[in-house]
Amino acid sequence: MSLIFIDGFDHYNEIREKWQVSNSLDNPTFEAGRFGGQAIKKQFQNATQSQKQTFASQDEIFFGIAFKAPGFPLSTSESQFRLEDSNNLVICDVRLNTNGTLQIVAGGAGSTTVAPLTNTQYHYIEVHYTAKNSGGIAELRVDGVVVASLTGDTTLGLEDDIIVFGFMDDGTNSPRYLYDDLYILNGSGSENNGYLGDVRITTLAPRADGNRNEWTTNLPALPNFRAVFETVLAGDSSYVESGLIGAAEDYDNDGFVDRLIAPGEIFGVQVANATRRTATGSISFKNEMVIAGVRFSDDVEYTPGSSAYFINTYIRDTDPSDSATWTEAKVQDAGSGIVITAKVT
Repeated sequence: MSLIFIDGFDHYNEIREKWQVSNSLDNPTFEAGRFGGQAIKKQFQNATQSQKQTFASQDEIFFGIAFKAPGFPLSTSESQFRLEDSNNLVICDVRLNTNGTLQIVAGGAGSTTVAPLTNTQYHYIEVHYTAKNSGGIAELRVDGVVVASLTGDTTLGLEDDIIVFGFMDDGTNSPRYLYDDLYILNGSGSENNGYLGDVRITTLAPRADGNRNEWTTNLPALPNFRAVFETVLAGDSSYVESGLIGAAEDYDNDGFVDRLIAPGEIFGVQVANATRRTATGSISFKNEMVIAGVRFSDDVEYTPGSSAYFINTYIRDTDPSDSATWTEAKVQDAGSGIVITAKVT
């Protein structure tokens, strides 16, 4: 698999529901974004490198994200996007300079773009990075064009060790940057093994019960899907719940036609389930895709906490039923699901 993670920032309003956040004061807002959806908006004073996604160790990463700067830093360059290794060292850093140019830094060396960004409009920023002591690559693209690159030793000592993507670094009194439509992939496999270009990430909500609806809803007069029919996560206002091992829940989802979207190439589909634990002990689950009644489970098992909802994801580059490229019809027929796999009281 190549795709690791995608986020359009459209289906939640609290950063901690999907990202690891290290500072309690770091609370970016969600504002109107691209294509009628939401974007993350930087607050004035952010804790350094506090929003992160952690994944299994990789030797190569591509990522892309829409970025809008209403202005440029006032006194010094500011980090916007970073990759880290397992020692929590920043191994690749994309920085915005006071004149609007970008700089990519890797292995202690830096390369700066010539042309500045145009503020007040979105640019799509992409990076290709390999963690190598020699022959490494750190390349920066803006709106589909390579604008800066480095080769050679791109690490700070560890090869093949990329485990964190982070964004929104320290920027006291800096402009309130906006971020939208993020993808991260590892470059392996036959699908999605290079730059994707400017992408649109669309959230498709449940629209009907699926094949198995074995959890209990707090809206007993309505079908289960109505309890999770949320374009933005709404906490405990409505929900489904279960404590039975093997209990499954799945839904038919909106298609692109329901959102009045005519998609081009579809690079991947991601299931996102928001969960929390309400009883003592522990409980585990797997995210699933349901194709023609057949369930395809994620390899990863999640154990939710009890304090707040967190969104865990399961992404596929291709249709799991036949390994073929996703099409609009295939997405229309795919369902999202969840199954309880273990419980300890």
